[in-house]
Amino acid sequence: MISPTQIAALEAAAQSWVGTPFCEGAPVKGAGASCHHLVAEVLFESGLLPRVPVPNGPSNWRGQDRSLIAEWIEASGICVCIAQAAPGSLAPVSLLGAQPGDILGFRVGPLHHAAILLSGGRIVHSISGREVGIAPQIPAIWSNRLSAIWRLKALA
Repeated sequence: MISPTQIAALEAAAQSWVGTPFCEGAPVKGAGASCHHLVAEVLFESGLLPRVPVPNGPSNWRGQDRSLIAEWIEASGICVCIAQAAPGSLAPVSLLGAQPGDILGFRVGPLHHAAILLSGGRIVHSISGREVGIAPQIPAIWSNRLSAIWRLKALA
């Protein structure tokens, strides 16, 4: 379970990235961040995750049948999956039981977008063509694409 102190650190780290432009494969606050690099950097900065290698993948990976984001998270051993859509299912998973700090995976073809759940159902994410932002809830365009939720083992 995530503590109030950890939530405050998560929120501060997420806020510090707001306004950073999207940049494929980048993890540089203020200069550019891809969605999965943003997730990792916010978790590193908040102290919820020790530094682990974060792979790069081409933005055109969406045309593939597998998810580099899911493979990275699952192979890293840093998380447990608390919800996952059945293979081939287009039905979204439920946020029921999710907590701040959970990593959300969204389908764009395969799972190809990641965000972090913040308090109050807000999310922080980086989208191509936009800046890092904190949405007051999962935007409608993404809510039907939620296909996995992972929790850091340290918070499970």
